[in-house]
Amino acid sequence: MTFVVIYSKGKQIIFGGHNLRSFKKNHKKSKHTVMKESIKSQRKWSAIAALFLAVVVTFMAAIQSYGVTSSEELIVYDVKSSLDRAYEEVIEEEFEVELPVVETETIKIFDTKNTLILTVVKEKNGIVKDEEAQKMLNTAEYLGAYSNTTIYQISE
Repeated sequence: MTFVVIYSKGKQIIFGGHNLRSFKKNHKKSKHTVMKESIKSQRKWSAIAALFLAVVVTFMAAIQSYGVTSSEELIVYDVKSSLDRAYEEVIEEEFEVELPVVETETIKIFDTKNTLILTVVKEKNGIVKDEEAQKMLNTAEYLGAYSNTTIYQISE
């Protein structure tokens, strides 16, 4: 007779038997049995959790729909009048478009006989792009300004 000593989780278990092979087979079967029971237990707890969630969802839906009846009157919409109202609402809305404002300045250069020689329109605080106009402006004498117009006079 052979005795087998197995240490399992700090405990000593002694088995007696004639054949060590039969012990190993029985031991393997018990491992598989334990695994199957563990899987069954996991499935059972998963089913319980799913059932609990289903009850909670159903209860919350019942709370949300409290007071709503299915026998409410059906509302019939007139599609044409609905489209007309929607179109009118879109047309009635005011759209504000802000365009960038470019302030311009007009420069007028006169001769000694008060005849207009040159008119230049430029951006306020900008430069005069025409070289001849810039030369005339440099030689001209400032007379005055009103609104966005500046007046110069050239003395010959």
